Amino acid sequence: MPKRIHMSIKSHHGALKMLSKAKRNNAIIILKNTPDMHKAIKALCRYILNGTLRLEKKHVKKLKPHRKFIKSLAKGTNKSINTKVQKGGSIFQTILKTVLPLIPAIL
Repeated sequence: MPKRIHMSIKSHHGALKMLSKAKRNNAIIILKNTPDMHKAIKALCRYILNGTLRLEKKHVKKLKPHRKFIKSLAKGTNKSINTKVQKGGSIFQTILKTVLPLIPAIL
């Protein structure tokens, strides 16, 4: 567990929950209207890749098919993250639904 969690994840935790349940058009609106949401997404993906966010085997199994997408989100810029989320909305929601329940444990 990381001793400190990225401030953008703490501040956007509620918006990330909404984003995980939102439909495609609403997800795009949430991303446009929430400032610095890209930083939170990027930090979450980095936590997944670095192993600082401990995942159970069932979570790893769910996320494994999307590992290229997670890597591209972790490396991407704000603009590229926005376009990747728009193209792969359902993939992005799968990632969020898997990872978001684990966040309160590290807050």
